[in-house]
Amino acid sequence: MFKNQIVAITGASGGIGRGIAEMFVKNGATVAISDLQKPSQTASEIGATAFACDVSDEASVKHFIADAELQLGPIDIYVSNAGVGSGNGRYVAGASNESWEQAWQVNVMGSVYAARALMPNWVKQGSGRFVITASAAGLLNQIGSASYSATKHAAVSLAESIAIEHGMDGVKSHCICPQYVRSNMTKGMEMAEGSQDGLLEPKDVA
Repeated sequence: MFKNQIVAITGASGGIGRGIAEMFVKNGATVAISDLQKPSQTASEIGATAFACDVSDEASVKHFIADAELQLGPIDIYVSNAGVGSGNGRYVAGASNESWEQAWQVNVMGSVYAARALMPNWVKQGSGRFVITASAAGLLNQIGSASYSATKHAAVSLAESIAIEHGMDGVKSHCICPQYVRSNMTKGMEMAEGSQDGLLEPKDVA
């Protein structure tokens, strides 16, 4: 299905990112996975190529894209999957400025940095697919984490902006908005693990 397609995925050591990477590999794509620490073990297990990337740092995102394209070829599909979440504290705006800034940098700017690097070539060639893992919190709300909800809403808006402004250029935009998924982020999270709908598995999201 994705033969001869080059796919790059952030936050892919485990959880949704790994599930997506495995799906693409099984369907014939050449896959580059990244995480804060180079996810070499995951890459070896699933048949991908590993890179280190801190999505909150523009230079790191640019290096990931450039290195992946140098080794594998021009990226056809980019999955901006890395994400972070933290609680409010006692009040809805009670989380620290640092946690709000981290949520903004990872959940929003990580996608901005990637789109900024990829869009010129994609528009020029008339093709490319940008995928953002935005969570159901981007459509609804994650009770107890205003920073997560607000930044995931922004991520959905960015995906919409790409579709609106570059759809006619041949660039496709996709937004993944699952409810609670079994991952490190939901591990030990009572609201997630006790959800009446249960936890989705990463492979099902993929």
